[in-house]
Order: sequence, then structure tokens, then C-alpha cells
Amino acid sequence: MQNLQEQIKNLESQFEMFTQRLGSLKGEHKLLSEQQEKSEILIEKLKEDEDTYTKAVELLSLVQKVTRDKIKDSFELIVTHALNYIYDSDKYSFHLEFSRRGNLQEMEFAVQTPDKPESLDLLKTDAGGTKNIVSLALRIVLMEVASPKINGFIISDESFANLSEKFRPKASQFLE
Repeated sequence: MQNLQEQIKNLESQFEMFTQRLGSLKGEHKLLSEQQEKSEILIEKLKEDEDTYTKAVELLSLVQKVTRDKIKDSFELIVTHALNYIYDSDKYSFHLEFSRRGNLQEMEFAVQTPDKPESLDLLKTDAGGTKNIVSLALRIVLMEVASPKINGFIISDESFANLSEKFRPKASQFLE
């Protein structure tokens, strides 16, 4: 009989331990469920933020492209006009090309002239007067498109020193 009572006490003790362990596991389960719920809410918020950021990047890329194209068109038009006006021809054209190298935005420019079939890379050639005209026209364009507007004048030291005498009167008229 005593053996039976010991077994009952032992079983009651084990039952008490299991009950405590069950309570502890229920508490852990509740805590983990709450953490899971909070994590799921956070994941949804992060997905919404990611969507917002993706849309913002797409919008900024579009704005960058439109702005770049507008700048390109304006610069090409004005510099081409300057070249054609000074050289009294409609066969000159100025071209800008934008590209990316890693995170850097790069811009290259060249001039198409009537006497050469290939474009003239002004940075790699000693183009003399043409380089001077393009340089001056670019400075004028930058002053015109700057915001806020830059009021003032351009200081030019021998801007047309490399320009043929034949074209200097037109260059002077262009500056006026």
C-alpha cells in the first residue's frame, strides 16, 4: 500500500511538473505568436515601403531622363546655331551623348563639320576656332539655363584668337 501511495505521489509530482511545463509552453507559444504577428505586420509595412521606394526611384529616373533630354536638346540647338551663324553655314551640328560609368553620369560632345565625315571630338583634337566657339556657346547656354538666373556678363579673353579672320566679324555679332 505504501508503494501505491509513493507511486501516486510520484505521479502527482510528475503531473504538477507537466502542468507547470505546459503553462510555461503556453506562455512561450503566446509570446512567440505575438512576435510572429508583429513580424508579419512589420514585413507588410516593409513591403509597402519597398513599393513606395521603387516607385520613387522610377519617378526620379524618369525626371532625370526628361531633364537630361531637355538639357541635351537646348545645348545642341544653341551651340549648333552658334556654329552655323558664325561659319555662315547650315552644315555644322553639335552633339551631346550621356552615358553611365558605374555610379557616375558622363557626358561626351562632338561637332559634325562639313569638311570631315567623322565627328570632331573637341577634347581629343586641337580644333582651334571651333573649340573656342563651342566653349563660348556652352558658357552662354549655362548662363541662360541656370536657375536662379545669372545676371551679368561674360569675360572673354581672346575667345576667337584661333578663329580665322574671315569669321571674326560674325563671331562678334554673335556675342552681341
